[in-house]
Amino acid sequence: MISRFTIPIIILLLSLNIIIFNIDFYEKESNYDQSEIKDLLNYFTGSELKTEYSIEEIIHLKDVRNLIWLSWGLIILLAITLFFSSTKDLFYGGIISLIITFSLPIIFLSFENSFILFHKLLFTNNYWLLPSSSKLIQMFPEKFFIESAKQLIFNNLILSLFTIILGMKIQKSI
Repeated sequence: MISRFTIPIIILLLSLNIIIFNIDFYEKESNYDQSEIKDLLNYFTGSELKTEYSIEEIIHLKDVRNLIWLSWGLIILLAITLFFSSTKDLFYGGIISLIITFSLPIIFLSFENSFILFHKLLFTNNYWLLPSSSKLIQMFPEKFFIESAKQLIFNNLILSLFTIILGMKIQKSI
């Protein structure tokens, strides 16, 4: 039963990480050189930064990296609960995730407020409040995050449907 509620969290975190580590998405949506994007993605996986950033940007990037690692830890921890779940849990978890997915477009009613709330909930400092002249803001303007949110919803939809279908297929074969 608990799995029904962990599955949507797993799907949401996987959807987010699919975007974070999709170099093609950055190539299409970012305003910067791909070598700097690759440097950033390598940093998120544990390498040192080669690109120069301000102290505030480095602190923010470290916070982002910690959140990414936390998300993978949560995915693994929550995935363990799936071993104790039934195929009905898989199906219903996919349904719950689908319902959440259909509620996500509400963020576009006021994207700026949603973006601020997201940061206030996940970050313990104000280093995400960077000046418009900062390298990170230049690399990732608001349009990048709007497109990221759209992609997150799409990824969530696909993974939710996959989970529902997988739950139905496994249930039929039992």
